[in-house]
Order: sequence, then C-alpha cells, then structure tokens
Amino acid sequence: VRMMDRIGWQKQRSEYERIATFYGKAGQPDQVVPLWNEMKQRLVDRDHTLMPTLSTYCSFLRTFAGEGEGGKGGPYTEQLVEVWEMFKDTRLLHNNKSEDIQTLQPTLTVMLRHLGGQQCWSSIQDILHWTSRVGFKLQAFHYNVLISSYAKAQRLEDVNKVWADMQQDEVTPTDVTFYALLGTFAKNSQKQECYRQLKTVWKMFQQTTPAPSTQKHIDALSETFTVVLKAFGNNKDWHALNDVETFMSSINWTPNVFQWNTLLKIWTKRSNSERKIMTMTQSMAECEVVPNLATFSILIDYWGHVARLALPRRTAIVEKLWNKWKDCPESSLWAQQDSAKFTLRTWSALLKVFGKPTVARFDIIDELVCWMFVTHKKHWTAVAAAQQADALRVLQQVYLLNNMPEEAETVQEAIRAKT
Repeated sequence: VRMMDRIGWQKQRSEYERIATFYGKAGQPDQVVPLWNEMKQRLVDRDHTLMPTLSTYCSFLRTFAGEGEGGKGGPYTEQLVEVWEMFKDTRLLHNNKSEDIQTLQPTLTVMLRHLGGQQCWSSIQDILHWTSRVGFKLQAFHYNVLISSYAKAQRLEDVNKVWADMQQDEVTPTDVTFYALLGTFAKNSQKQECYRQLKTVWKMFQQTTPAPSTQKHIDALSETFTVVLKAFGNNKDWHALNDVETFMSSINWTPNVFQWNTLLKIWTKRSNSERKIMTMTQSMAECEVVPNLATFSILIDYWGHVARLALPRRTAIVEKLWNKWKDCPESSLWAQQDSAKFTLRTWSALLKVFGKPTVARFDIIDELVCWMFVTHKKHWTAVAAAQQADALRVLQQVYLLNNMPEEAETVQEAIRAKT
C-alpha cells in the first residue's frame, strides 16, 4: 500500500476491496480510515474509473463494524455510518439477486450488532427503513441481533415491535431468538405485559427441541432456564414452574448447581414443601451435582425453620448437612466476598438450630465455635468487623437462651472489641 502511494498508483475498486478486507479481518480498522477517505474523495469527485460494487462497500462496512478478531469498532462508528450513507444512495442491489443478498446479509448482521452496541438507534432505524424500501428480507439472525441489542438497553417496546415484525414476516425463530426473548421478558417479569409475553413465548419454546451445538449456545440455554425459573418462582406460578422442570427433563437436560439452587430457593418459600425439597435434594444427588455454599445455606436455613417437622427431626437433618458442609474445601468457603457471606450466614443458622433450649446440642455448638475461631481463624480475622459482630451476636443469643451468662459475657466483650 505504501508503495502504491509512493508511485502515485490509482487504486482500482478490487484493490480497495481487498485491502479493506485484509485489514478488517486483522482487526485493524484504523489502517482503513485513510483508504476510505481516499476512495470517498474520488467518489465525491465523480471519478468514473472507480465504479465500486456492492462487495466493495460491504468490505468497508464490515471493517468499520469491527468484524475482525480483536477489532475495536467503537471509534469507527462515524466512518461506518458515512459508508452506509453513500451506499444506500446507490442502486447496487439490483432486483435482490441471490449473490448480492448473500454478500449483504452478513454485512448487515455485523452492522446491526455494532450499532446496537453503540446504541445508535436512529442509524438502526435508517437501515430497517432502507431494507423495507428496497424489499430486502431480514433473516432470523438479523432479528436476533436486534432483539439482543434492544434488550441490553432495556428498550422493551422495541423488543416487542421487532418480535411482532418477525412474526408478521413469517420468519421462523431460532433457539437464539427464544433465548433472547425469554431472557428479556423473564428479567422484566415484574411488569404485567412482560410476564404475559414470557408465558406466550415459553409455550412456543416448549414446542421446539433445543439442540445447542456449541458451548456458547449451551451456556445461553442454561442461563435461559435459570432466569425463567426465577421469573415463574417470583410470581409464584407453581404450574408454570412445574412446566419448566418437566420440559428440562423431556430434553434430558441436567440442571447445574445454580439451577438447583434457584429451584430450592423458590420451593422453600412455599408452605408444605417438605416432600418436594426432599425429592429435589435426592435428585440432585442422583445427578451427581455437587452442592455449593449457597445450596447448604438454603437447605440449612430451610430445615432449621420448618414448623411442620418436629424439632428433633429437623435437628437431625441439619446435623447431616453440617457434617457435609464442614468438609467443604477452605478455598470454596472463603475465596470470595460472596462465599464468606454465605459461610457466616450458614454458621449463624446452624447456631440457631442447635442452640434451641429444648434440644440444645452443645457438643455441636462447641464444634462450631472451634471450627470458626480455631480451624478457620485466619479467615475469620479477615472478615469485616461489622460482619463478625453480627455473627457473634447470634452466638451470644444462644448462650443467653440457655442460661449461660458467663459465656454470653465473654462473647459480649468480643462484640465490644469489634464495634
């Protein structure tokens, strides 16, 4: 390219196209800016020797949209829109030829994704008006990009409009379409219209057989199940919740630990769910899903406060959970701020269960105290003072309820030191 410039070589359209494509795939749109400025000036000067084709424009559009690996598209939105403005005034899309359509389809996809990421909504509308005017039929992957872009920006009215247009144009939704729609409506299910749409789209999704072929699609389906379960659970729609569980089973989907935790947390909020919780815990073990800190926190908190079970039986269940929980690796218990929070919450819940005056188990309480203040001393001292004080107050309350004033005063001194 430098040699061409040095000798004053007048580039042909194919050379513009190839250079732009090479730099675009390399993720170097900055190298294409002077090339575009040069070509643009020749077009403004009506250089009839240039005659760019649809493919020429598309090479610049894809490059400025950040098509290449490692490309940084944000700073080049202005150039992208500039190329588009010049392209749409041409008549290069002749009678929707199949080869022209095949060239333009992927170009529009990366353009819509880029403009959506930059929240250039007016430019997106301009593209949609142009496609309508020239009779260019959008495909499912175009609609998927639009839905995802509007959803990330919480433009729910636009999501609904794109979904309605897609149905009106009789474009068959793909798995990705359903993932985007279900995720959007589920995360906004507190709004009546979104919840209605969620149930409608879920019924349509149940008629499909999802077949995720890549890890990315598997992760997307997993996230979709999680947010849909939360939405139905938060709305206490038990019938819909059972529908999701049945559908997951019908496609041989094994819930991960986060989905099990979501289900457990939802069902623990419903009264008379003891049998359901037991069945789910057993199924989790049969699926060989390893419980995490949140699992233990949910179960210990639940069984520690279920009124329908006799206290000795509840205590026996929680003791089994304690024996499993205390064997968790230290790294998982304290590695992150959230895990430390779960650890302290669970420890406090265990104290409350085993500290009930009628069935107090001081052998386990002593074990809990030793576990926290001796075995895990270095982690305990790293916890924020306010969190330490809250946990100590639970221990102090246990001693007070069991008429142990000396022990309670010792803990009180520790609380004073923390506060």
